[in-house]
This record gives sequence, C-alpha cells and structure tokens, in this order.
Amino acid sequence: MSVHDSSTQSVLEQEASLMLAMDEDELSQLLGLRINAIQSDIGLSLQPSIEVELSPFEAVRLPTWVQKTVDAMIKTALEQSRNVLCSEEPDFDNIRNQLIAAMGLGGTALVLAFAAFLTSTLGIAAALATVLATIVIKKIGEPTIKAGHHTMCVELNKILEAKYSTSNN
Repeated sequence: MSVHDSSTQSVLEQEASLMLAMDEDELSQLLGLRINAIQSDIGLSLQPSIEVELSPFEAVRLPTWVQKTVDAMIKTALEQSRNVLCSEEPDFDNIRNQLIAAMGLGGTALVLAFAAFLTSTLGIAAALATVLATIVIKKIGEPTIKAGHHTMCVELNKILEAKYSTSNN
C-alpha cells in the first residue's frame, strides 16, 4: 500500500466514522448534495470524498430529480445487499464472506467494506459510496448487525417489503 493509498484510507475511515454519527435524514441530504455537485462537475465522481455544505439551520432545496435519485440509490443498495448477503449464490461467496467478516470489526469497517462493494460491483461513484453505505448500515441497524448475518437478512427483507415494496414503485 502506498503512502497515498494509506492517506486516502485514513480519510475514508474518518469520514465513515463521522457519518455513522449522523442521522438518516442528514445522510440523505449529504448524498443529494454530493449527487448535485457531481452533476455540476463530473470529475468529482472520481474523488473518494467531496466537501459539500450541510447546513443544520436551513434545508437545502435540491431539484426533485436529486431526491428521486437518492431514493432509487438507497433502494438499489438495499436490494443488492440482500441479493449478495442473503443468497446462496456461489458467485457472491467472496464478497459475502468479506462483508460478513467486516460485520465483526465494527461500524466503520463495515461501512468501508460495503462502500467498496458498491463501488466495485455496482459502479457507484466513490464520492457517493461511503454515504450510501452508511445509510444502508444505519437502516439495518447496529443491534441487527451485532445479532449476525441471518438476522441482518431478515431485517433487510422487512425494510424492502415495508418501504420499497412493488406497490410503492
């Protein structure tokens, strides 16, 4: 690992740790701001992180398409999580084992492992993957993650059925 790689890893670990302290609404707003920033400058999508202003005092008005994109990205991330983590598909064995192993290392490790999955497997821009991974991990919930893989799959199914059922599409 080069000095640049370890520096980037350190920044990502700090960012993931800070995001785990945010609530889901703040994370959704941050994801929307980053999507909007990338729309303005596509080169930002190659960055592991983007600095955007997240004001606690006033809601930022983003275009409707941004909120729809945020909702679609969260749904896709949850569905793909379930597909990888909860299936018996042998093609997913390697990534499934990595994500399950990260569950035992704590929230930051799990967010980073999940962000790597989103980037490498789904092609999510690196600048968005950490935020999206944090949203998914927070939706699943720390008690569920600590309870283990099977419990996480049960919770993923509940989340997708309740909020993202086909009747809501």
